[in-house]
This record gives sequence, structure tokens and C-alpha cells, in this order.
Amino acid sequence: MGGSINDVLSIATSGLRTAQSLVSVTSDNIANVNTPGYARKVASQSEIVANGAGAGVQIDGIVRAANQFLQTASLQANSQSRQASVNSSYLDQAQALFGDPSNSNSFFSQLDSVYSAFASAANTPSSNLTRSDAVNSVNAFLASASGLSGNLDQLQKQTNQQINADVTTINGILDQLSHINGDISRITVAGGDASGSQNSQSQLLNQLAGLMQIQVQPTPTGGVTVRSTDGSYLVGDQGASVLSYSTSGSSGILTATPPKGSAQQVRAGSGDIAGLMKMGQVDLPALSSQLSEFVSKAVDQINAAHNASSSVPAPSTLTGSNIGQSLGTAISGFSGKTTIAVVDASGTMVKRVDLNFGGATLTMAVDGGGASGATASSFLTSLNTALGSAATASFVNGQLTISATGGNGVAIADDSTTPSAGANGEGFSQFFGLNNLVESTVNTSYNTGLTGAAPNTFPAGGTIALQLSDATGAAIRQASFTIPTSGATTMSAIVNGLNQSIGAYGSFSLDSKGQMTFNPAANSGVSVSVVSDNTVNSQGGGNFTSLYGIGAAIRSTRAASYSIRTDIAANPAKLAMAQLDLNQTVGGGPALGSGDGRGAQAMAQSGDLATDFAVAGDMAAVRVSVSDYASELAGMIGTKAGNADNAKQSAAAVSTQADAQRASVEGVNMDEELVNLTTYQQSYSACSRLIQASSDMFNTLLQMI
Repeated sequence: MGGSINDVLSIATSGLRTAQSLVSVTSDNIANVNTPGYARKVASQSEIVANGAGAGVQIDGIVRAANQFLQTASLQANSQSRQASVNSSYLDQAQALFGDPSNSNSFFSQLDSVYSAFASAANTPSSNLTRSDAVNSVNAFLASASGLSGNLDQLQKQTNQQINADVTTINGILDQLSHINGDISRITVAGGDASGSQNSQSQLLNQLAGLMQIQVQPTPTGGVTVRSTDGSYLVGDQGASVLSYSTSGSSGILTATPPKGSAQQVRAGSGDIAGLMKMGQVDLPALSSQLSEFVSKAVDQINAAHNASSSVPAPSTLTGSNIGQSLGTAISGFSGKTTIAVVDASGTMVKRVDLNFGGATLTMAVDGGGASGATASSFLTSLNTALGSAATASFVNGQLTISATGGNGVAIADDSTTPSAGANGEGFSQFFGLNNLVESTVNTSYNTGLTGAAPNTFPAGGTIALQLSDATGAAIRQASFTIPTSGATTMSAIVNGLNQSIGAYGSFSLDSKGQMTFNPAANSGVSVSVVSDNTVNSQGGGNFTSLYGIGAAIRSTRAASYSIRTDIAANPAKLAMAQLDLNQTVGGGPALGSGDGRGAQAMAQSGDLATDFAVAGDMAAVRVSVSDYASELAGMIGTKAGNADNAKQSAAAVSTQADAQRASVEGVNMDEELVNLTTYQQSYSACSRLIQASSDMFNTLLQMI
């Protein structure tokens, strides 16, 4: 009898312990019902068998109700949702910088104000007030463009700062995961309950997946091995890798250094970092490039009209901008006719030189007389001979200057029937920038007019380092090209050398207007940027990549570089409001009149003239007016921001659904847990009564002795 009572007592005690453990597990589940990432605990129990007979119950183990498939789906959806959120946030900020195109205070509306101001000035060309208004409106537009460019640049810098902050967070998470892996392994080997540590592990994995896409593989001891989307080791039994982030050109480089090994580049895949890298290295630079292309073409068209006009009285000196090539090379690309006139204070011509370009040869007619032949290579000498004592021309450091003598002024106008045109399509005065209204601190026109046969003006030894990036903004490789000591006599030789250095990733080419473009390999999404360039142009300085505007970063600087010509800013009376009357002769009637507003009218209408826009970001090369391009750019920005917001909402919905499916398996069901709690409490109570009954039986037996 005693043995039987002992058996009952042992069975009851095991049941009591088991019920107590089950109540503890259920209580923990209930307490964590609202804890993000918590997976409910499940205790497995089994019968104790001794000598073929039941001897009670035992807890085999306490595990988490985790589902690896649903966890993977949830982590991936979370990563994609975070990336979409980053994209939407930054594009919304960028769109806000431009403003609502329908609002009169928006950036694009300011250019309309410029055209309106010139139209008003054309109606009253002698009014100082309307001239000042026109100059002020241009200045306001340029200041707005510069501010907008700076704000976009600040957004780009912000993405890099946020990436570095995310990398710091990731390194902290990886270090915690490494320690938790060790804790779980020790607890598991000792037969303890590691579910608490595993829940902490799961929460850290959720945080990590929001920052970058990961692959998670459980280890036999309950830990995890985490790798990036491209398989790079992040954390596991070997410990934690250390991540770092840097930039090269317009590329982002994310690297991971494992505990035993060297640093290797890592692909973020998706998540915060992937979104920030693409935004900071691809999308925002593309938007800055589009802004600069728009502003540059608006300025080019205004300058074209200003170069075709003249102030009254005419300026004593016309000083051009640096064209980055020899005068002979530039002149050999011209065709058509233009006239250089020296006029006195009353606007009457005192000297007239009519130029008729024809490539390597041209003719010059002086004061309406017979034309004499000249060559492109001797252009400067021939022009000075034709001008005589009335004016002088010089070409220094890539700049053409024409100065009148005796208190007179210089004015230039193209023939109305066959106007002059350089190899890039610009008129004589505009090509050389002789009478620009707006000037820049950097090279802004990449239509150089240089063909592949043009002479190379970059001495041997200069090196160009380029960075190749993929469509996500991640670095692929660097390419370097050094101008050789022999054989590189033409621009084609330089282009061929660059193409050899970048291999199969793409190629550079020169179009008919001398603009160099990078053509990525089919469907590769590869882009190129400049890491360094120490080449020096022998014709006026500057390096090779700035001459051709290689890379979005270089082209993006243009929008912030413009300003009104200093003498016009100081005195709006020098604004070119009139146009030279080529029907007048030397000593005849006035060729310039103060009541002439044709120059202002031409500037007012410049936004409606078709011009060639280069590829900028994801906007293709197109020939449209500045006003039409503004509409397309504004629409594109709005569309991208709208699409990003839709993608954000869709990704968030997918993530919510994935989390819900995971929670339906791993999460805590309050009703179920309360039922379990009641059951385990009743079991505990029953085992307690069984122990009490066994005690009573012992006492009864003792009293019988």
C-alpha cells in the first residue's frame, strides 16, 4: 500500500510541476500579447513511463511557435516597405521644393515672370524702371534656381548622413545578435528555456530587415546565421561583421568586414539603406541634373537673344567666355553670315566687317566693299586687319575679345537670311559668349562643336578616374585612363581610350554638335561619374570632364553657378534692348536706336523657341521649347512623387498582410491562452488535491499503527 501511495504522490507532484510550468508559459504569453515581434511560447509535455507503467508527466521543452517561411516573407515585406517609404518621403520633399506649378510663387512660374518683364520692357525700351524690373526678374529666377539646387544637394547629403546612422545601428544589432546567439546556444545545450532570448533575437531581426534585406538561416543550437541578399556573411557562429559606408563619385559603397576576413562589398537589396542609396546616388542627382539642364537652356535662349542685340549706346568692349578650344578650330566649324560693326555714340556705323563663313575658308567684306579671302587659322589676324584702327580683336585663354577705340562701341548681328552657326548650331556672338546677359563660374554648355577629328588639346600624362555604378547607385568598378605620350592627337583618340578603360559596361560617343554622351550597355542601367580628373586643357584651362560635362554631378552644378553680368547688374541701362540695323551703311543713318525694343522682345519670346535638351536623368534628349520642357519636368516630378506614394501604400499593405499571416501562426490568441490558463489552473488544483489525498492516506495509516 505504501508503494502505491508513493507512486500516486510522485505522479501528482510531476503533474503539479508541469501545470506550474504551463501556467508560467501561458502567463508570459498573455503578458506579451502586445509586444511587437513576440512569438508565443509552446510547452511540449510527455508521459513518464517507469517499468512499463505510467509514472506521471514531464515538460520536454519550451519552444517558440515560430514559422521560418512566414518569418522570411514578413522580413522581406518589411524591407521593401521601408524602402518604398524612404523613396516617397524624399520625392515628396523634392516636389515641395519646386512648388505647385499652378502657383505664382512656384519655381517654374518665376521664369514666366522673366518673360513678362522683358515683354513690358520691349514696350517702353527707354524706361529705366522696366529695364530694372527685367534685370531683377532674371536675378530672382537665378537666385531661386541656385537655392533649389542647394536644397536638392542638401537632400543628397542627408541621405548619406542617414545611411551612416543606419550603418551604426546595424553594427549594434549585429553585435547584439552575436551575443544572443551565444546565450541561446548555452541555454539550449544545458536543456533550458531559450525562448525569451529567441524572441529578442526575432525582434532584432525585424529591425535589421527594415534597414537592409537579409537572409536568415537557423543553426542547430537555436541561433541564426544572417547574410545579406547577395550572400555576404553578417553574423553567425563566427561572430558579427562590421559594416561601413563610403562614396566614390556618384556611387555608394556598403562593405562588410567579417571577424576573420577582409572587407567585401555588400548589396543592401532593399530596406532603408537601399532606398537611401538609390535616392542619394541616382534619383536626386538625376533631378538636380534635370533642373540644371532646364535652367541652362533657359539661360542659353535668353543669352542667344541678348547676343543678337545691343545696348544703346553700344558697349566699348565685348568679352567672350572660355570656349575651351583654339580659335581656328572653332571658326572652321562655322557657316553663314554675321556682321561686326563699330558704332559711335549716336548709333551710326563707323566701321563694318561682314563675315561669310565656309569652314576652313571664309571671306570678309569691309565697309560694304568687296570681299577678301581668309582662313580659319588666320582669322584673328585677318579680322584685325579688317577692323583697322576702329577696333582690335584678341583671343587669350580661350576667350575672344573685341574692343572699339575712340569712345565708340561694338555691336554684332547675324544675317537674317543665312545667319551664322557654329558646329554646335549657335550663332557667332553666342558661341563665343561676347554679349551674354547671364554668366557662369563653370562651363555650362557641353555642345562643344568639336568633332572626333578635332585636335586633342589635353597634354599627355593627365589621368581621368571614372566610377561605374549600377541602377541602384551601388559601385561596380573604377576605370582609369591616362592620356598617352603618343598617338592621342585627336579627340577620337581620347574617346577610344576612355571606352577601352570601361570595357563592356558602355561607351562614350560624340554627337554632331560635339556633345559627349555615355551609352550604357543594353538594359544594364550603368551610369558613370568622375572620381578625379587632373587633365588640363591647353586652350584656356579646365579639365576634360568639365569641358564635356561627364557625369550627373558635374552637370548638376550649373543651376547654382549663374548670375547677371556684373556691369549690367550695376547698370540696367546696359541691357541689350535694341538690334543692329544691317540695312544701314557706314556713315549713314543710325544703326542703333534707343527706342528700339526688338532685343527685349526677342528675350521675352525666347522661352517659346525650340532648342535641344540633352539626356538628363530619366528624361530623354528632346527638341522642345523651354516652356514646354518646364511643363514636362514639372509633370515628371509630380508623377514620380505620386507613383512613389502609391508604391509606399502598396508595400505597406503587403507588409501588413505578411505580418498578419505571421501573427496568426506565431502570435498570441488571448481567448485561447485564457482557456489554457483555466485548464492548467484546474490541473494544478487537481494535482494539489491528489497530493492532499495521498497525505491524508499516509496519516490514516500512521494512526492505524
